Amino acid sequence: MFKIKKAATGISCGILVAGILSGGMSGAYAAPGGSSEFKTIENHFSNSREFSSENFLQDSGEQNNATPAGLFAPSSIENINIQEGVATPEVIGTCRVTTGSDSCTISLQKTLTATISGEVSVGFNDVNAAIGGSYSESITQQWQCEGKPTGNTQLEMHPSGVFVQFEYVHRVMGVETSRTPASAFIPTGVDCQTVNV
Repeated sequence: MFKIKKAATGISCGILVAGILSGGMSGAYAAPGGSSEFKTIENHFSNSREFSSENFLQDSGEQNNATPAGLFAPSSIENINIQEGVATPEVIGTCRVTTGSDSCTISLQKTLTATISGEVSVGFNDVNAAIGGSYSESITQQWQCEGKPTGNTQLEMHPSGVFVQFEYVHRVMGVETSRTPASAFIPTGVDCQTVNV
């Protein structure tokens, strides 16, 4: 699932074959439930990991926001905050203008994979279902950025996508026992940035 966004002036980026553009946005905003544990995408990636192959809520029958008649309220993903078009701090490619050229291009094939951060036991499908998405856990494409960095600057390629903050509400026999803040990043494309070096 890709969203077309306006790229920064003088920079184009996206999928080489499909030619989809993707621009970046700031990843900073208030965490759900008033928590300050995860405020930015940088916080997420300082302690992130790939999702487990298990989908704990769904595999156990604890579907998000579903309380079958006659059963106790299940554990759930709540207080969801979603931001699209967020660039990660990870740099996956760079280029600088060489003598005799006025632009440079980054072109590479890479797999971008979703990550989760926080002390929670949820799988990718759990988060995907909670946000009502049809996202893929990983995407492999030929990515491309082209720009005109000048002077002491360079062009950088960063993964971009959907940044999700949420609380995992754990319940035992229908009684809430804890709320744990967590975050997830689901890649949907790349972001091209000109930065100082």
